[in-house]
Amino acid sequence: MHAIARQVQLARRRLWVNRFLARLGWTMSAAAGAWMLALVVVRVFGLDWPLGLIAGVCAAAGLAIASVSTLMRRETALDAAMVLDQVAGLKERVSSGLACAGRHEPFAVAVVADAERVVSRLSVRQFVPIRPSRSLAWGAASVIVALGFLWLFPQFDLLRKAEARERRQRERLVASEVRSRLARPVDAVKSLVESNPELKNLESLRELEQLAQPSDKPVDPSDLRREAIKKLDRVGEDLRKQAASDRFRQMQDLKNRLREMNRTSDRRTPASKLLQALSDGDFKGAEEEVRRLKDELAKAKRDPKNAEQARKIEQQLDDLAKRLNEASRDQNLEQAMKNAGLSEEQMKRVLDALAKKDPQQLQQMMQELEKKLKDQGMSQPQIDKLKEQVRQSSKSRAAGEACEKLSKCMKAASGKSQQGDPQSAARELDEAAETLSEMEMLDQQLGEMESKLSELDDMKRDLGDETQDSSRGACKDCGGSGMRKDGSPCGTCESSGSGAGGRGRGAGQRARDTDGDVDFERKRAKVRQREGVVIGQYFEKGEQLKGEAKAPYLEAVRAAVRDASDAIEREQVPRAYQRAVKNYFNRLGERAEKMAEQTTTAPSKP
Repeated sequence: MHAIARQVQLARRRLWVNRFLARLGWTMSAAAGAWMLALVVVRVFGLDWPLGLIAGVCAAAGLAIASVSTLMRRETALDAAMVLDQVAGLKERVSSGLACAGRHEPFAVAVVADAERVVSRLSVRQFVPIRPSRSLAWGAASVIVALGFLWLFPQFDLLRKAEARERRQRERLVASEVRSRLARPVDAVKSLVESNPELKNLESLRELEQLAQPSDKPVDPSDLRREAIKKLDRVGEDLRKQAASDRFRQMQDLKNRLREMNRTSDRRTPASKLLQALSDGDFKGAEEEVRRLKDELAKAKRDPKNAEQARKIEQQLDDLAKRLNEASRDQNLEQAMKNAGLSEEQMKRVLDALAKKDPQQLQQMMQELEKKLKDQGMSQPQIDKLKEQVRQSSKSRAAGEACEKLSKCMKAASGKSQQGDPQSAARELDEAAETLSEMEMLDQQLGEMESKLSELDDMKRDLGDETQDSSRGACKDCGGSGMRKDGSPCGTCESSGSGAGGRGRGAGQRARDTDGDVDFERKRAKVRQREGVVIGQYFEKGEQLKGEAKAPYLEAVRAAVRDASDAIEREQVPRAYQRAVKNYFNRLGERAEKMAEQTTTAPSKP
């Protein structure tokens, strides 16, 4: 009995496999058909359906249906025994033996014994083979047809959705490139902020950082580029405002004052290099020269044989102190006050008020001076000009104080050395060197800020260059893919996909990697501006007239109005701008004519 059950069970399992393969073939055909239908819908209407996921769902559904159908219609043991009797020609011996199993009648025992004898010599694998059905072949053919359909069916995109997706993808790519380019100016400004604590609360930098953050939101690359350029402009404006602040402006005023010191100097003296460095605005070099003078003075003082050298250095320090003292004075303001007729006492009061930095006292004194100057017959424009000079001098007072501080240090060092106190002289020179070190630090900050501003301008131009975008130059007919929507090769770009770079060279020797190595370094050079040489002079004899020359201006305005009118009549100006251009030049011409009338009708002074 065990032999019958074992052989029947083996046949039963093989029948299950054959039934499953038959069902699987039909479900594969149905799944392939459903997937091809989805493919047609996607290609025709341009929908964004995931074809890979749909294929997986169809395959899983077909497998599940085949499994469930096989499980519901699976063969029983008696069915498997009947199949064995049929294929082996056993005349129902196996099925009868299986049906009589477990009975004790002599006939049943004889039937079971005969069935076991026959089944023991039977090969189930031979009579019930596992073979693919015809439906499985149809299923495989359906899958092959579906793959060919995927390759050959063209893209129609009637709803233009696929084109919109490609456009959004290109926009995301360009937006990502724009944000990556923004990382350079952000890092550059951050490095500047680290060295300048006053820039920590830069609102425009925070806005630029937010704009440079990656985002999944759809955005027009042109809008992003314009917004990025606006943010860079704001950052540049903030940096320029900081560079134009009082302390940096005073540094420039200090350089202007020191530049006038080296016009008449002997370059063979011990302090000539120091004077040259101060005149060139090289504060680091000036600091080194001060320390060198300190060492030379100390060395000369220690050796009585070098008394003459020490005397020369002391004399040079005195001379340098006088020059610095002159540089600390605002000579333009003093000359203006002299021309205005102010007395020495009044000039001293103005300069003392500027030195005290008391705005109320300065304002009160200027009101008194204004009243006196009016009594002296000075016109209001001249008084206003003098007040403006005083106001500008008060803003640049720090430069004069720096020169005055250096002058005092040099004077004190010379005096202490002459009195035989070299240690005190060395301390005074050390103080002067520290002052120059502070000036050098401020000058470096200003130079770094100017360098970053130049870098920002370069980065802004690079950001506005659309030719560097990766999607730039793509063929408009195929979108850079090289294939048309119907699957045929693109004839516009000859299947190259991109029109910017053209075709590559397919033959010839490759260039070595070492041939194109190049590197750049951004470094701010120390430029020394000096007074240029007079190339030539021209003199013209004639009457010297007072006042502004308005005739050339009027002629230039009239010529510009005529040129603008001719350009509009000849359609050289776009229609969108013709009205604005015409209104602008009309207003300009009217103002010029009014100015001409006022000039001709103005009464002449006796």
